[in-house]
Parts: sequence; structure tokens; C-alpha cells
Amino acid sequence: MKKNIHIEIYFISICLLIFVGCKEDTGTIGLGIQSEDEFLNTDTHNSTLVVAYSASHDSLVTSEVSTNMLGYLNDPVFGKTQAGIYTQFRLSSLDADFGENPEVDSIVLTLVYAGYYGDTLNSFKLNVYELDEEIKKNERYYTTSSLKYNIGENLTEDPNCSISPRPTTRPDTSVSVYYISINLKKEFADKKFISQSKRSVYASDANFLDYFKGLYLEASEPTGNGCMLSINMTNSSSKLSIYYSNSKSKNLKYSFNMNDSTTHFGVFNHFDYVDASPNLREQLKDTTSASTKEILYAQAGAGIKIVLHFPYLKKEFDSLKKFDSQKVIIHRAKLVISQKDDALANYYPPNALNIYTNPLAGYFLPDYFLGTDYFGGKYNQEKKEYSFNITRYVQELIDGSGDDYMLNLSVSPWVTHFSRLIIYGTQPTDDISKRLQLKINYTIVN
Repeated sequence: MKKNIHIEIYFISICLLIFVGCKEDTGTIGLGIQSEDEFLNTDTHNSTLVVAYSASHDSLVTSEVSTNMLGYLNDPVFGKTQAGIYTQFRLSSLDADFGENPEVDSIVLTLVYAGYYGDTLNSFKLNVYELDEEIKKNERYYTTSSLKYNIGENLTEDPNCSISPRPTTRPDTSVSVYYISINLKKEFADKKFISQSKRSVYASDANFLDYFKGLYLEASEPTGNGCMLSINMTNSSSKLSIYYSNSKSKNLKYSFNMNDSTTHFGVFNHFDYVDASPNLREQLKDTTSASTKEILYAQAGAGIKIVLHFPYLKKEFDSLKKFDSQKVIIHRAKLVISQKDDALANYYPPNALNIYTNPLAGYFLPDYFLGTDYFGGKYNQEKKEYSFNITRYVQELIDGSGDDYMLNLSVSPWVTHFSRLIIYGTQPTDDISKRLQLKINYTIVN
């Protein structure tokens, strides 16, 4: 299992930034604060020497977020993607007593969703299995993690249970959330929960978690292209509920909750992209493929990222200087990423992108710490593009005081909401003006 070290180095990165920031650096004073009019008095350089390619994403942590994804997509470009969830449940009250002669009416798994992606008119099949292995509270789980479960028994009441949410309407207008409900087998409720009435299983959450380790929710082949749901794992309406009657009363209910105290994580399977488009498969096998000049790909769910760097940038600017004593002042360096039109209406572009260095190098670019408004990354609907201000990073490259790290460009967020993006490559033949490029405003001073 791959270990993601982003979070561990965050604190170190902050400390290093503060330490360096305490030193006076006259070479970076005023970077990126000029208005658009002031750029009229500077020279412009559009670097075409950007090296970029699509690559498989590293495994990411999914046990430290409140939202996990559930669904299945048949994407004509990216191929198949499956998202599943492992989750615990906790007691809603201690010492559960189901009374005399309890009889299960139904057992329902309710999942609140905070968003969706794809075509919700296309249902996907859902299987539910009981876990045989504990989800450990202090363990980190990743997009590629797995636990043992009872694969021999699908617990859904309907063995062909299909999920087809309708986000425009709510099943219950008295509830202010969107949710899906899955009926499980009544025999499971009776054998697993009702039979333990008034026993030590319900004496504490620890006892209960030792007895019932949780469920694995597995989406499988959809009709059509399918969809993805962002499940809110800590919403009070996300729960497992038993509806039952006993000798004294009818219409009774007992719930097992999902909340901030329960451990859960999401997993993704991209099936090695065997069903992806030929161009995408080629790039994943060969980073020097000529197709990277035409088109590049990014996908959520620890799927695909775009790796880019500027290995020739310093040499470019050194060639512009007449004397070695001259210095290049970068007023603005803007990385521009243009979306390539996609005919699939349900596969809308992500609201934002992330860009970061190799984790071993410190994770964040220096420009990141100047704030989101400065750094950028949000989608411009009118221009169909994203842009990042990486002025300080480029200044360091040209000065020779910084390393040309491999930058990772990925969709945002990574694992809580699904999206995918197709952009123009570094030298597209159909529209060169849309190429992935670095626009630089600069001045050469003595």
C-alpha cells in the first residue's frame, strides 16, 4: 500500500517558510503586486518550453474526510471508475432492548449525499457486505486500501439493488437533505442485531464495534455511463435503522449511527485504465508520447494528474541578458490551462485545480502562501480556462535559487467530489493559442 506523506511534511513546510521569510530578500520585493496597466511597461515572454504529461495519481488518504464517494462510471475517455465505502456504525443508545417477541419489519441503510457527478438517470448496482476485519480508529486508510469482508453474502434485500438518485426532488420534503435508502435483508437484522437484545453487545460502543465491524458498500456496473455520489458520512440522517414491532408496540425503530466518531474511508478502482481512450493509455505508458502535445488529462479519485515542469526556462532568460551582471525581474508569471471542449454534458469541469510540487520538496509553491485570490486555480467559465500565479516560483528558477521540481496539477477536491478534465497540450495543432503555456511579464535590469 502506498503511503501519502503530504500531511506529514505540512508542518515542516510551514516552519521552513517562516524561517526563510524572516530574512530580508530584496530580490522578491514587489513580486506580483503590479496592476494590469503597469505590465504595459514590461517585456512579455510566452514560454513554449513546458514539459507536461498525464500520469497515474498517488494514493490519497480518505479516512480523514467527512465525505466519501460511492458510484460507478463508464467514461468514454477515462474508462471505468468504481468508488466504494468502508464504514463503522455506533449505538444510538446503550442497552438496546427490542422487547418480547420482536419482529423485524425492515432494515434500511440511509445515506445522505452532498453532490453528484455524471448522469443520475443512469442507475448503478449496489452490493453491501459485512466486514470481517476491524476499521482501526487511528489507522490511515487510502484510496487503494482494503479490508476483509464476507464476499459470499450480499446483504441487500434485492440482489439486483439499483441506485438511481433524483437530485431535483427529495424523497421526503420534511427532510432538508438529499438521500438514498437501501433495504437490507430482514434475516440479517434479526440474526445480527435483534438476537442480541439486552446482551453485553449493547453495553458500550467498544463492545458493539468488536461484535459488528461495519459494512462495505460496493458499486458495480451501471446502466449507461453511470454516476458518482458524494456521501456525507457524518450527517445525522446517514444511519442504519431497524424498523420492528414486538408484543406490546408497533412501528418501533432503533438506529445505528454514522457520525464524527465513526471511522470510514473510500476506495477507488480505475481498472488500470484498460477501457480508456488510446491517447490516455499511451500517455500512461510513455510520458514522452507525442500525444501530450495535443491533449492532457486529469481525474479525481486518485485517478490521473498532469505532471509539468520548465527545464529550459533559466536558459531562455539567460539568453536574453546582454551581460552576466544583469538581473531578470519577474513581475508576473501566469500558468494558463485551457479546457478542451467535451461533448458530454454531464461531465462538467471541476470548479478548481490544485498545483503543488513533489511532496519531498515541500508540497506547496511559495506563491501558494500569498492567498487563493493571488495564487488562483478557479475555473473561468467565460474563458474556459484556469490560471495560476507562480511568479515567485519562476523568479527562483531564473535566479538559480530554486529547483525545477516536477509540478503536479490535479482536480480539486481530490477524493470527496468527483470530476475530470481534458485540456490542451503544449503544442496542439488545432488551436495553438489554447496551448498549456507560461505567460511572463519581466524586466531586465543592470
